[in-house]
Formats: sequence, structure tokens, C-alpha cells
Amino acid sequence: MSNVLKKPVQNSIQKLPALGWSVRRITRELRLNRQTVARYLVAAAKFTTSGDKVTTGSGLEIVASSGPTAAVATAASRSKCGALREVIVPLFEKGLTAQRIFQDLRVEHAFTGAYESVKRFLAGLRAAAPLPVHRVEAQPGEEMQVDFGLGAPVVEGEGKGRRTWVFRSVLSHSRKGYSESVFHQDTET
Repeated sequence: MSNVLKKPVQNSIQKLPALGWSVRRITRELRLNRQTVARYLVAAAKFTTSGDKVTTGSGLEIVASSGPTAAVATAASRSKCGALREVIVPLFEKGLTAQRIFQDLRVEHAFTGAYESVKRFLAGLRAAAPLPVHRVEAQPGEEMQVDFGLGAPVVEGEGKGRRTWVFRSVLSHSRKGYSESVFHQDTET
């Protein structure tokens, strides 16, 4: 069976969470896939009364799955950013960069975490926040948007190719559009 890890590696996977190692750190140090580590942790741990979760001594929670992998591991939030959520979220909402937030946390709150952990925390906030949509309203006949795009080349009578442009105009209120193939991009056109 070539898909089974050797006993010393299995033992390491089982013992390292008790020392406070996260699944991510175990996978990095042992050079294994996260799902492989999770599978071995589920196999080694005893299920709780709920029947679908395993909690190790370090607070690592393993959730059994019915998919192709035996389990998905998620670490209980040990992020140093989680403790400062009330400080980070308002800074994020102001539009500050991750670097600026990291610097503020270090100076004002004696933050000892890494810049990468702040970036990961902010990525989670960005994923949860919907993008704002700003609709521009225009009255009928008030505005028209005009643009040019590259068109298909045309071969003229002498076999010589010529570049064309697509002139496109759209009325802002009704969104009715007009397109035409032209040879020049100028005001006259």
C-alpha cells in the first residue's frame, strides 16, 4: 500500500496538535497535504458525542466529511487578529491598507503577530463584504457615452489591408446603443 504514511510520520501527525501546532504548521513542517493530515487526525481521534466532530487537546477541530477526502480540518481561531477584531474592522472600513493597519496595531496595541496574519484576516473580511454598487442616473437626452474599439481588418481593392475601428455610442438613460465600423477615431467621425 503506497498511499499509507510511514508510522513515524503518522505518530508525528497525532502528537503535534497536543503541542499547540496548527494543521497548517504540521503540513508545512512535514511537507504533506492538509487533507492528508486531517484524515490521519480523524482516524486517530475519538469522535465526540455529536458523531461528526473531533476536538483535540489543542483546540483543533476536525469535521468529518462525506466527500472524497475523509475530513476537513479547521483550527479554532488562534489568530492574534481575532482578539483585535473590534480595532481592525473600523480601520478596514475606513479603507486603510493591510500594511497601515499592521503598523497601527504594532504601535498602538503592541501587536506581536505577523503582517501575513493581518493580510489573511483582512482577506476574510473582504470576502464577506459585498462590493458597493454606485448607479449613475441620467435624464433622457442628457448624456451619451462614446467609445472606440478595435475592429476587424478590411482588405481593400488592391489587396492592401486596412485597420477599422468600431464606433459605439450608448444613451445613458435608456441604454440604447449604436455601433458602426469606421476608419478614423476623430471628432468628425
